[in-house]
Amino acid sequence: EEFYNSITQEQIDDIHSRDKITSLEKVEECEKLGLCAPGDAIGSAKSRCNYFSNCHECLLEYFSHCLEYNTISYYFKLVNTDFTNDKEGRNDKEGRVKQRSIKE
Repeated sequence: EEFYNSITQEQIDDIHSRDKITSLEKVEECEKLGLCAPGDAIGSAKSRCNYFSNCHECLLEYFSHCLEYNTISYYFKLVNTDFTNDKEGRNDKEGRVKQRSIKE
């Protein structure tokens, strides 16, 4: 929790100015949506459940490694953009979405 207490209001304002959310807000977003911390192919999600006493503590630890995150709706906007208006030529001749870099 020391990580979360160390974030200043100035940092929070800067994060919000870039349409991102703080790590604590990411925890709250996941809790509202009933999402767990992501696992991987070797089963770390299961070991996280055994290690932490509750989901809140697990999410706090998981998202404490970065000051800012995109909201879930950010990713839906990216997906929706590719399948709606193709004026920018993002689809190939057969209508498949071309791969894009994060910077696009």
